[in-house]
Amino acid sequence: MRFPGSRRKPSAHSLHVKSTAVHALVLAAGAARRFGSPKGLADYRGKPLIRHVVDSVIAALATRPYATGLTVVLGPAPDPLRDALQGCSADIIINPRWSDGLSSSLRVGLDSLPFGVSAVLVALGDQALVTSGDYQRLLDVAELNPERPVAAGYRHTDGYHHTVGVPAMFPTHYFERLRALQGDRGAASLLTSDNSVVSVDIPNALFDIDTPEQLAAALAQR
Repeated sequence: MRFPGSRRKPSAHSLHVKSTAVHALVLAAGAARRFGSPKGLADYRGKPLIRHVVDSVIAALATRPYATGLTVVLGPAPDPLRDALQGCSADIIINPRWSDGLSSSLRVGLDSLPFGVSAVLVALGDQALVTSGDYQRLLDVAELNPERPVAAGYRHTDGYHHTVGVPAMFPTHYFERLRALQGDRGAASLLTSDNSVVSVDIPNALFDIDTPEQLAAALAQR
């Protein structure tokens, strides 16, 4: 699968950095118990939530001459979500062990990566406020730091404590560490324990959608 722009002439900026064959993983295999229904199908500004997120990531990847594609990892009852993604340039895979937690979806996604990928962009299917521009800034910084993880940085709701989390970019030599995660510990648990992480200020990454109330709050923000 090739994205629009994947054959474009490299920019002057890209000629001065290491070319990164990046593939994106959007993890959306949770049971959405707190939401009460498949939250990926919830209407978000005229689109299913999962489609909104995937379209934002695809728009960012389309600006990269070496992007290899995007894969969405689904879990229980995947067919309606698959239907919501009809027509977009995304591959879809199913995590049969979705109940083992977020780490299992990450492993399934990593095992599906095409040959030659040198970095992976990990995103969550419920981070509705993260924009295409946010993803592009992550990609820009990752091109300048090809050997280091690059992650969204944001302050907690208390306004004081700063942390890093997904969306995040990981070079290939981090893949085995990602595969070793267990249970519901996603990539964020690795990022917060690694002092080589490059942080990119993305306040929108603080917010994900687990409940109908959080969806309403996200819709009210802009």
